[in-house]
Amino acid sequence: MRKIVRVVPEKCNGCGICSVICPLKIVSMESGKAVVDEELCDGLGGCVKKCPQQAMILVDI
Repeated sequence: MRKIVRVVPEKCNGCGICSVICPLKIVSMESGKAVVDEELCDGLGGCVKKCPQQAMILVDI
């Protein structure tokens, strides 16, 4: 099992902080919402800590 980041679309306001903070550059913006490439996510969660809307969560897969 490993951890990855998922977006809660209802909370995301499209500010883009997560896409800037991600060291792997795997967060993109689509239709005004953040989208994480789950295959490449390392689950470190920097974006989770920085999201002002609390729209990023860590989950076990």
